[in-house]
Amino acid sequence: MYRKVKSILVREGIRQKELAAEIGVLPATVSGVLNGHHNSRHIKEFIARKLNMDFEKLWGRAA
Repeated sequence: MYRKVKSILVREGIRQKELAAEIGVLPATVSGVLNGHHNSRHIKEFIARKLNMDFEKLWGRAA
């Protein structure tokens, strides 16, 4: 699932650094979420909105 999200971000030209700046967190935090090391619903919801995708469709129910 995380690889899928990362590939969508790359395809859309959205950089992790840009996401971090928009959310107001460190790039390492976004990276941690995208690599499955951190679980932040707030960041996952932001990414889903940014991609205009349904949260559960993007992250799954367990997110």
